[in-house]
Amino acid sequence: MYRGRGLEGKSAEGLYLPGKIAAPTGWRVGPGPRATWRWWVAGELFRAWAGFAIRTVFCWAARALGLGTGRAIWPIGVGLGPGPRERALANDDKTWWYMPLKNACFISFRNGQYDLTNRFVTDLHRGLCNELEAQLGRGIDVFFDQERLKGGYFFNEVIAEELCQSACLVLVYTPSYFDVEHAYCAREYRGMLKLEEQRLALLKDDIKRTHGLIVPVVFRGDKYLPAEIGSVRHSYNFDQFSLSDRCMSKHKKYAPVLTEIADYIAERYRDLSPQLTAVDCTQFTLPSVDDIKPWLVNVTAPPMPLPGRSK
Repeated sequence: MYRGRGLEGKSAEGLYLPGKIAAPTGWRVGPGPRATWRWWVAGELFRAWAGFAIRTVFCWAARALGLGTGRAIWPIGVGLGPGPRERALANDDKTWWYMPLKNACFISFRNGQYDLTNRFVTDLHRGLCNELEAQLGRGIDVFFDQERLKGGYFFNEVIAEELCQSACLVLVYTPSYFDVEHAYCAREYRGMLKLEEQRLALLKDDIKRTHGLIVPVVFRGDKYLPAEIGSVRHSYNFDQFSLSDRCMSKHKKYAPVLTEIADYIAERYRDLSPQLTAVDCTQFTLPSVDDIKPWLVNVTAPPMPLPGRSK
């Protein structure tokens, strides 16, 4: 309490009491009751103004992110109008997206029952995670569907959303990647082709538009790589990888290649991020098997000849 210099305070009931609190809000007595109430009023006005300013900043930030409801947000009924998300939806604007890119890349591969394929894609995933964390920081994922490594795999439609939230597709090619009977890899590839066309069109730099978003990694069967991939896209060859090799990130031959792949993916992520500040993937679906089957028949690798027989 303020007890110096023999000053007195005025209580809430209007009585002068030495050294007491001057107002119900807890303000201490200064030089006298008039000054006390002036300070109290000034404090209340400041708190009201500061609260209004903070709420206004948060509200406009929500509008900028498309989180507004268009309804009144203040008790007095003052609204800020519809946000960009609502305006886009009202105008059926398909270029509005809701979330930033979640994944730097999506690893697409044909599942295997034995150790070689599993070891390769696991090493690839771990290596890219290490490299891309160094490039882009924490929080940017590399999507890797570990359920695919288990037998009896059923295609999960949630993968479509993860693909849409990825900057690039890492295509782990084997001759069985494009398979008419098991077309999930082909659907992922065709889905990214569609996203690639849409997203590259958003880039203003002509040179950046020449950098594709599909990165072929040839695990086996380089000679069977479809011409529409091998003739227009640079691919990375890992066909000498074996179970006896060291971890890919520590391998003298493969570690520099892994770094080069990660550098390319990081650059594509940086190119797209300013254009795709928020991505709506809730409505994105992969093409159906019926839609891609005529194309798939043409790109499927020819069957391997039986031992001892000519092609």
